[in-house]
Amino acid sequence: MRRGFDSPLLRGRSGPGGRVFAVDMTAEMRAKTEAGAEALGLTNVTVLEGFAEDLPVAPGVADVVISNGVINLCPDKQAIFREMYRVLRPGADPRATSRSTGRFPRRRKTTSELWSAGIAGALLEAEWRQVLALTGFVDVVMSNEIDVFSGSKHESDAAEFDTRGVTVFALEG
Repeated sequence: MRRGFDSPLLRGRSGPGGRVFAVDMTAEMRAKTEAGAEALGLTNVTVLEGFAEDLPVAPGVADVVISNGVINLCPDKQAIFREMYRVLRPGADPRATSRSTGRFPRRRKTTSELWSAGIAGALLEAEWRQVLALTGFVDVVMSNEIDVFSGSKHESDAAEFDTRGVTVFALEG
């Protein structure tokens, strides 16, 4: 999926009365998302400036939260999951789509190119579960593993460190 088009495409899944909030810290990505929504004729996509660690929406407004890899770009994973927990409505069926990795040597965690590619900041499955539990999520299920780096300039890095896309489902505890 092209960057900036995930939020507009969610509009179809939100139903006729649903709303999609797209949050990004960069003007470039907000503009891409707005252009995507406009190109699709969508009127229920609201694009907001903000950070994953401090979402600019009220508590309990979301049925689904999708990160699409941004979790790997942020060092404070627990802050992101606290925000997800805060904005999800009670009883929602949240999903956090991001990347997970099987192994990554600590000495390579400082490689800026691998951080910006979303590889160095990836969590191990056990780390995902720990952070989610500390935040209050329960019944964690990980599924839909896909090779999100196939064909990219980081394909070999992702293969070397067993980094792949994974959908994480969890319920509020």
